[in-house]
Amino acid sequence: MKCVDNNFHCHTYRCGHASGKEEDYVKKAIECGYKKLGFSDHVFLPGISQKGIRGEHSELDDYCNEVRRLDKAYPELDIYLGFECEYSPFFYDYYKELLALKKVDYLILGQHLYFDQPNHSLWFSHFEDWEAAVSI
Repeated sequence: MKCVDNNFHCHTYRCGHASGKEEDYVKKAIECGYKKLGFSDHVFLPGISQKGIRGEHSELDDYCNEVRRLDKAYPELDIYLGFECEYSPFFYDYYKELLALKKVDYLILGQHLYFDQPNHSLWFSHFEDWEAAVSI
């Protein structure tokens, strides 16, 4: 019995910690009998470069165009375009713009870090000894 036929959390090589082209994921999804596939790379943020975490903002149009091209090329699979985003009031208008201009279909929350300033992030980390970590 197959339980999963949708996936809305796929990264691409642009983020620096995934591999393969978008079309590879599409072909594999079709092979596995998926009905829906959503690409949700880590959001490309204007003016912010985080190699190995997210793609550069200059890659936005290429990312969007490639996913939209694949949606047309593979009508047997519903393909959606999205981003995985951290909540930050600094980027709220940017996120709204991505949705309003129909650049993307959806946004998902993935709170890996917090921006305490527009260009400075605080990272969440795992501590072996939580009591010692909170007393720092």
